[in-house]
Amino acid sequence: MILLSESEKQHLIAGAESDLRCDGRGCLDNRPITLCVDSVSTAAGSSRLRLGSSTDVLVIIKPDIVTPLNSAANCGQIKITCECSSNASRHYESRSECDQAMNMLNVTLSRFLSSNAVDLKKLCIEESHFCWCLNVEVSIIELSSGSLISATSIALKAALLTCNLPRVTVVERAGEFELNVTDDIYDCCSLADFAANWPIVVSVHKLGNAHVVDCNLEEETCSHSSLLVPVTPTGRIVGVCKTDHQSLTQTSLLSMLSVGVEAGKKLHQLLDVILESHISENKLLTRI
Repeated sequence: MILLSESEKQHLIAGAESDLRCDGRGCLDNRPITLCVDSVSTAAGSSRLRLGSSTDVLVIIKPDIVTPLNSAANCGQIKITCECSSNASRHYESRSECDQAMNMLNVTLSRFLSSNAVDLKKLCIEESHFCWCLNVEVSIIELSSGSLISATSIALKAALLTCNLPRVTVVERAGEFELNVTDDIYDCCSLADFAANWPIVVSVHKLGNAHVVDCNLEEETCSHSSLLVPVTPTGRIVGVCKTDHQSLTQTSLLSMLSVGVEAGKKLHQLLDVILESHISENKLLTRI
């Protein structure tokens, strides 16, 4: 918890309303993003994202072949688990607050899966018999300020876009299905098409009459209200989560959603540029 005097709060709010925040950013500017993909060699897909100098997130994807659920026989599965390191948990006043943040992260990410933005049918191998289950492990390495959920959503999409699954063929013999999994490391199926429409979450705060993204701790202290806005590359909003109990006028709500869409589309474009640079430098990934 950051304690600020009223004059300090008014100074931060006035700066935001003038589109000049205390760290020099504009209202729609995120902190610098450092992204490293394929950071874990034993995983099918992984990424480590550092947002500014205070938020560090690692995402690992480990695939399994399982039997589809009876309620979704033609769909694959995604299971997300989150853990917070002891270093990151110092951001919270108690362990219960850290656990609450992890639960919030789990709930928000799980909402993606229930939206039409994620087509789980692309993870199906053979209807009612085999499908891919993506086990996503999210590790919060460091967290001092900024939106944890926003940083995690970017890292998760990067890991999915660079994830490669071994090619699988299904053979039917005497009414039973058998799987043949290739042992050629270059014979893989990319999840880029599956993850292309995966949303990125933008954290939007209301400071006075200004609406800003990616607040630091000082700005969060001055925030009147905040929204988590998941946005697809085309600008479609797939769900909104309000993270406080403060009221918002209709005008403020629509304005915050508009800011979230604009900032989200910029983040998608930035992520595409980073990954294109990675592909051009990585011959193995290009070959796959």
